[in-house]
Amino acid sequence: MAIINKKDMFWISFSAIASILFVVFIDNTYQWINKKIIASIILGLIYGYFKLKSVNKRAKKFFDQKKNYALVIAHPDDEVMFFSPTILSLCQHVNLFIVCVTKGNYYGLGKIRKAELYESCYYLGIPKNRVLFLKDRKFFDHPTLKWDTVLLSEKLQLLLQTFQINSVLTFGPNGVSGHINHIDLHTAVCSLNSYQILYLKDVNIFRKYTSCLDIVYTYFSQPSSNLLFINENMSKTFWSLRKHKSQFVWFRLLYIIFSRYVLVNDWIVYKEIQS
Repeated sequence: MAIINKKDMFWISFSAIASILFVVFIDNTYQWINKKIIASIILGLIYGYFKLKSVNKRAKKFFDQKKNYALVIAHPDDEVMFFSPTILSLCQHVNLFIVCVTKGNYYGLGKIRKAELYESCYYLGIPKNRVLFLKDRKFFDHPTLKWDTVLLSEKLQLLLQTFQINSVLTFGPNGVSGHINHIDLHTAVCSLNSYQILYLKDVNIFRKYTSCLDIVYTYFSQPSSNLLFINENMSKTFWSLRKHKSQFVWFRLLYIIFSRYVLVNDWIVYKEIQS
């Protein structure tokens, strides 16, 4: 469980005092109940702002600036739909690579989607030379066909060694959405040797679509060993998703509005580096 420390108490106290002072100066025509509602909103906003900053700062301390990290995804647009809070927090802090297994060619749009991934990552802060594709036709975008996870792990190992990657981040056991490619990717990454491995925590369908409400629950319920990133720039997330023009249909807009994964990422450290 998360513990409120001295810094938290300071900002709670500061927010409470600021709210009280604001209430004092509100026009006397407002009813007291309205004043309390306004004060509560201000309290939440002020405290939330400073807490957001401290949460991300605390998580970033886990990541060594001297090491190379790879976020391994299955398809173009995974990076923004599921991992943008992490990318936005880490891209200026460590050498972060994006490794994409497929070009998302299920509907024959592989070339287009590959270019869209480069654009999206650049907008999020990842240059093109740090966006890598596995380039193996044995692994292609498909919603029902399983991948050979042993072979995929071997291929990933070779690519990661080439770019001197130290730690790998990827999907959790349920792949966020239950997509079979995401699940197989999790299995393959967790089979890697000599890498620190982190995977994204899966949540149930109700929590998945509770948007900002889940930030509060996640913060107070997560184990202290988990790493938490909260999105500090939703505008970048939205416009990054817009770079995936071939995929931007109406329900993607609903996803941005209701999904908690565009707002918060909590990571489980699965494996430390083995010598």
